[in-house]
Amino acid sequence: RFGLYPAPPAPSAGILRTLRATTASLADKLAAARHAAGRMAALLRRSAAPQRGASVAVTATRTAGASAAQEVTATYDGIASNAETVARGLRAASQVLPFAARPAVAGGGRASEGAEKGDELREASVALMCDPGLEYVACTMAVWATGGVVVPLALSHPDHELEYVLSDARVKVVLATEEYADRLQPLAEAAGAQLVVV
Repeated sequence: RFGLYPAPPAPSAGILRTLRATTASLADKLAAARHAAGRMAALLRRSAAPQRGASVAVTATRTAGASAAQEVTATYDGIASNAETVARGLRAASQVLPFAARPAVAGGGRASEGAEKGDELREASVALMCDPGLEYVACTMAVWATGGVVVPLALSHPDHELEYVLSDARVKVVLATEEYADRLQPLAEAAGAQLVVV
């Protein structure tokens, strides 16, 4: 037995009881959290869709030099219309991405030419840079409507940090408003992503 380490001491009965109680307590808390999340999701599904034409009051802070918050009122239909306009641009961008054609299905046929509506981006990462406010909400809704995953880009981050985020998230599309297009164009090209300007 030369060179072998001695076996570690067996845990005491008190330590084992404490570990079992802690594990049981954590399992109970996890089950309660899952139940609460399920109830919350059900409530949100029932109440999340506002009535058509209903006004939604949103307070947005301008980032371009304004110090006071500006009250903006919009309708759900208006936001959804803006989101659909942005989604059309994303759908057009998805046609030139490498995953635009559906894979072959069992039986030798193709599922369809191109992606189904709502799955055009196939969970691809879409970087988003725009000022906070209703436009941000519409762009986020558009990415979700086309099956993408939003990767928000911070307006205050320097370019080298944005470049890291684009690379690390394997971004395929960069969605930006006109005021950020010039800044993001070289970063998108370096990351091999397509820039979509709204």
